[in-house]
Amino acid sequence: MPGADDQHILADRREGGAERRADDPNPRAHLGRAWVKARHVVLLNWRDLEHPQAGGAEVYCQSVAKELVAAGTRVTLVTSRAPGQRRLQTRDGVRIVRAGGTLGVYAATLSWLLRNRADIDAVLDFQNGIPFFSPTVIRPTTPVIAVLHHVHQEQFGLHFSRPMAALGRALEGPVSRRVYRGRPVVAISPSTREETHRLLGFRGAIHVVPNGLDVARRAQRETRTATPSIVCVGRLEPQKRLELLLEAVAEIPAAVGLRVELVGSGSDRERLEAVANELGVTDRVAFHGRIEDQARDALLDRAWLTVNPSAREGWGLSVLEANARGIPALAYRVPGLRDAVRDGVTGWLVDPAERLAPALATTLELLTDPGTAERYSYEAISWAASFSWERTTDQLTLMLAVEADHLHRGAARERRTPSNVVTRVDLPTDHETRKLLTECRRTDGWHVNDRALTGLIYGADESDATKMLDRLGIDVDAQLSVARGSDLLVVGERTDGRFIKVPRRAA
Repeated sequence: MPGADDQHILADRREGGAERRADDPNPRAHLGRAWVKARHVVLLNWRDLEHPQAGGAEVYCQSVAKELVAAGTRVTLVTSRAPGQRRLQTRDGVRIVRAGGTLGVYAATLSWLLRNRADIDAVLDFQNGIPFFSPTVIRPTTPVIAVLHHVHQEQFGLHFSRPMAALGRALEGPVSRRVYRGRPVVAISPSTREETHRLLGFRGAIHVVPNGLDVARRAQRETRTATPSIVCVGRLEPQKRLELLLEAVAEIPAAVGLRVELVGSGSDRERLEAVANELGVTDRVAFHGRIEDQARDALLDRAWLTVNPSAREGWGLSVLEANARGIPALAYRVPGLRDAVRDGVTGWLVDPAERLAPALATTLELLTDPGTAERYSYEAISWAASFSWERTTDQLTLMLAVEADHLHRGAARERRTPSNVVTRVDLPTDHETRKLLTECRRTDGWHVNDRALTGLIYGADESDATKMLDRLGIDVDAQLSVARGSDLLVVGERTDGRFIKVPRRAA
């Protein structure tokens, strides 16, 4: 029999839920889509993709919303309203409701949720510093998942007065911890998961559900430029620290012929242009602003490298988007980026205390060799191919379905394990071990192909995992280890069919 938490979900599937392909890396993945079909799921996010300051968090939100619509879900996105934006709009089948500004959106969103709570089946509550606190106004039986992009405790002091910064830290930390207690919590990267435990004091299992990628953007590499070129795509904001890249470029001899293409707009553009002029590199750096996707991809397809000198990221979506087109990355070893970049495989990481220029010079020298460049390009494409918005949405919807089952049966949230330990299990694939996919508990993640079965057991140490295997009668050699860092990014199959063993590296 399936695990107790999954019995109702499996019943939904038997009654006509989404069909599962026999070769799916995770045969349980589509159970969540079966649950959300024909239901009304509300997404709460600070901004939407058409907001002038939209970034990676908005790409994540809108991409998941689009996948939900494809699954037959009625989707509403409630977000803030920038000057000139319409109050109501439909995009990719998603109904967008805009109300309130930067801070007013929170009260406006709570008011909307309260008025419409009888018509809401589930909520994805995206936290960008200050959460929406949706559990305070929706029905207690409505499943809610809190999704955290990154922790803002250090950033409040940079943007607000001391009293407002203290309030922001309290809302993100102890207040949020109390409001979302017992609710499923998701972090988009191992770094965010670790900081949510350490800085915000959240207890219990926090699942890692990383960004996906737009499959349509993946393509064969075109011939790269004759001389080194760097393409960076993203918002031009102070926290991105692109001045460090400009300073590094100034130290590269002009004879190298290096050219930098900066794609994106933001509040920091004017200052960065002044820095480029001051450093004497205006002839080597182009500011493109926002451009069409086709033009952006044409620049990426001929680039040698992308560089991200940011002080921190929730994940590093721009790095993976460049990887998808065969471009390796150079970045600092900071939260988010240390998860997105596989050091020495899909790019290189620089320690935060080090200067960027020496690393950039070494990297460009390595990439002058066509064979080396091709090897990094292949690994970058393979790594990026492991992530999709379909997989991201499958993980989120499965968590919603399991949470709905808990609430339907009146399961006491307090009885759920408070442990934040995650155990990684590696097993050979055979008929017997496949039953783990239906008999394991809750939303433990399992990914399978012809050669290996890899799982993440949340809230369980190695002893607990061993007991689970014994209880299920799994009598084979298993490799057990405490999952850390990129262990939490257990992925499916590579493009060439080989199973990725993600290198273990401390978070």
